[in-house]
Amino acid sequence: TLASNHNHCRCQCRVAPLDWSKLAGPGGMLSIDPKPDVILGADVFYHWEAWDDILALVRYFSDFSSGLEFYTAYQIRSSSKNIHHLLEKWGLSASEVHLRTFFPTAEEHGRYNSIRVYLIQRHKSQTYMVP
Repeated sequence: TLASNHNHCRCQCRVAPLDWSKLAGPGGMLSIDPKPDVILGADVFYHWEAWDDILALVRYFSDFSSGLEFYTAYQIRSSSKNIHHLLEKWGLSASEVHLRTFFPTAEEHGRYNSIRVYLIQRHKSQTYMVP
């Protein structure tokens, strides 16, 4: 029945903000426990100065949860700046998730043409810990 399926599918979910700029020390992101399985980030790649910290944190968490999924929405602003070299540095890969997966009518709205959603994960062959 629907009621028993609903009760069977309940899960524990904890929502917490992440501060990319505060990795170490008391209250830092490295001390979060339990480690996340999913990270959601909307337009977090706006300031290029933070890109390395963001991906370092994603990599760190992926060493505790090999199936970690980091979903991020990104608006293309410049074709001259990208995170490819940082993905490689941290042993991560990115794949585009069609916006219509989350917003079925996105293609009908021209204002969303420059927005991309990416799933960033650890390369399956990467097993070392972050230095």
